[in-house]
Amino acid sequence: FDVIYLDVPPSISVYSKSAMYIADWAIVVLQTQVKSMRNAMQYLEYMDFFVKEFDTNLYVAGVIPFMLESGDAVDQEMYKQAQEIYGEHLIKNVV
Repeated sequence: FDVIYLDVPPSISVYSKSAMYIADWAIVVLQTQVKSMRNAMQYLEYMDFFVKEFDTNLYVAGVIPFMLESGDAVDQEMYKQAQEIYGEHLIKNVV
């Protein structure tokens, strides 16, 4: 196969660790809520640690924002913060 997609939960588990170890690229889905923003940052920090610890070739292809309610002030503020934090890694298409 040229491409294989693995869908794992955004938590530190045996499944996500296995996926990180064998994957070349990761796409992180980011829900535009306060707790999700914090968890996504921790997950990306862990991915960075994992790459260094196990000498893998995992790269972040992008962060996809998932907005629950496009008109909600919290969602809009979290999206704005995500733009500042992730910059060019934040994929412009919002789900």
